[in-house]
Amino acid sequence: MPPRRCQDVALFLARRLAVLLGTVLVASALVHVFMATSVDEAPVSLGAALRGTPEFMADTFLRGEFGVTEGGGCPPPLRIPQCGLYGGDKIANMLRQRVVVDLQLIIGGVLFGLLLGVTAGRLCATRPGTHRSRLARGLTAFQLSCPPYWQGFMILVLFAGTSGWLLRLPFVSGQADYRPFFEDPVMYLRAMWIPWLVIALPMAAFVARIADASLRDVLDEDYLRTARAKGLRDARVVNRHALPVAAAPIALMAGVNMAILLMNLALTESAFNIPGLYRLIKPALYSHDVALIQAMMLEGVAIIVVANFVADAVQVALDPRVRM
Repeated sequence: MPPRRCQDVALFLARRLAVLLGTVLVASALVHVFMATSVDEAPVSLGAALRGTPEFMADTFLRGEFGVTEGGGCPPPLRIPQCGLYGGDKIANMLRQRVVVDLQLIIGGVLFGLLLGVTAGRLCATRPGTHRSRLARGLTAFQLSCPPYWQGFMILVLFAGTSGWLLRLPFVSGQADYRPFFEDPVMYLRAMWIPWLVIALPMAAFVARIADASLRDVLDEDYLRTARAKGLRDARVVNRHALPVAAAPIALMAGVNMAILLMNLALTESAFNIPGLYRLIKPALYSHDVALIQAMMLEGVAIIVVANFVADAVQVALDPRVRM
């Protein structure tokens, strides 16, 4: 990359990083004010919440203190496995233990989603009218209209190795199958691959649509016709020349859909009983556990901001027009 272009990229990313960090700070302050005035059983006044915001920001971002939870859970009529009790602890300790699981699910879901989406979009763009491309389009349309929680639930009911009543497949994830990777790698992969897939499928459907449209536009460009005229195989033309150009809108779509992915993450953790932080969202809401709910919201803001920064970095590296 030429030095001038490197400087332009670095300057653009520095500006974007400053904006995104400002977004995190503003969102954190708003979360604190909202939780203090609306969610707690004895809400404070708006003025008191605003006056306490600087101290909250200092505790959160300078001292790493997120508060303490006394534990909680759903009221007795709702005490089911998906909405069980949890013990009291420092929020910082819960974040260290559970956010790692959240990130594992998110990273795996994004990688699966990009891989499946780009593969389907490439097939539809390069092989239009074939049976495989029609099948890919049909599956994409089905996925766009199908709630991921329902898919996870049907997998558990029909095919899970421990609970499926139609066909019990030993390699299909069930509830409470999760084990840390370093404790049992095989069990970890068995427990995680279906949740990864459930999280990935909605993103894969969006990415497939974007990849299909982007590649169709790029494949008609003159420089690709020239590459084919020089004797390059179609697969090489698509992989080496067309896909890098189409990658910028795909990265944008992945960043934009991070909020949807977080919602799917919470539902998937609840369905498969995976011990991430969002697994506790329902009992925390029923218990009015302000500190824990606040930590979940801050984690979501941070993940969305980081994902959008990475998407911006990919875009600006691949498409010089973004820097203008």
